[in-house]
Amino acid sequence: MKEMAGKHLVLHFDGKILKHIEEESKQSTSTDRIAISVTSPEFGDRDDLLLGVVPCESGKSADCALCIQNLCE
Repeated sequence: MKEMAGKHLVLHFDGKILKHIEEESKQSTSTDRIAISVTSPEFGDRDDLLLGVVPCESGKSADCALCIQNLCE
């Protein structure tokens, strides 16, 4: 992540509800996940950099903000 140090960054995120199948029970459940990436005009030819796709307890904005903050730290 050193390539981001000192650069102007724009944070992007998008939430999705994904189905997940538990291996042991073979039951399908739905989970909220947030994809988080950054862009910068200083990246050159790279469009964006995916930081991660993290689970979120709910789609509520406070929970999403906490997930994003935790990943960025």
